[in-house]
Amino acid sequence: MNIIDCHNEITSFVLLPAGSRGAGTVDGTAVDVTTYKGIIKVILNGATGGTGTLNVKMQTGDLSNGSDAADITGGAFTQITTTGGNQALAIDTRGCKKFIRATATVGTGPQVFAVLAVAQGAVI
Repeated sequence: MNIIDCHNEITSFVLLPAGSRGAGTVDGTAVDVTTYKGIIKVILNGATGGTGTLNVKMQTGDLSNGSDAADITGGAFTQITTTGGNQALAIDTRGCKKFIRATATVGTGPQVFAVLAVAQGAVI
């Protein structure tokens, strides 16, 4: 049996900070996943009452500026409309390149949302 010291090994980070966003596409900051191991749990928190549609997906690439980012297979959340809600995805770091990021497209907005993640640090 493995025992995980959550205080020292589990970390959380923001992929897209909470905020109200109008129509358009916004890319989150790329996060280096080589410092994590196994599964990264990615959480989409969408507020109730948005007036448009919200599509969020995860991407991976080798460059920190995201210019080579490609969609992660199985890394798209279910579209959010006026009902909001929380969703979670599991992203396996072994199938990722060096960086991951969230990218969101708001149709006719506004939508209030955030994308967060929880991961276990890599053992050195």
